[in-house]
Amino acid sequence: MVKVLEYFKKNKQELFDKYAIKRIFKNGNGLKEGESYIPNIDDETPSMITQLDTRGFKLGSKVNYDKGVYNYNANSYWDGIVELYDFLFAELNVLISSKKVNFFKQGASF
Repeated sequence: MVKVLEYFKKNKQELFDKYAIKRIFKNGNGLKEGESYIPNIDDETPSMITQLDTRGFKLGSKVNYDKGVYNYNANSYWDGIVELYDFLFAELNVLISSKKVNFFKQGASF
């Protein structure tokens, strides 16, 4: 079971590293990155939009909030977590039904 728990912890961290994004928040006139996290479904994420005139010169910039940009990351992460916990649950069932543990042994009941 020690190997199963090591596998579980390693794969859980790999899933987080694969699908996590940096938290982005407005800082004055720009954007700043923060810690990594798994986004929720339909989170609003800030992005910078540069406004240009007809000749291509920069007029200014503003922060726009986009909804649902990272839905794929959130869905993929939670699908992977469900599969990982299914694996752990199956291994626990194998453990409690093994001859060594004999959890389901017959005995006197009241």
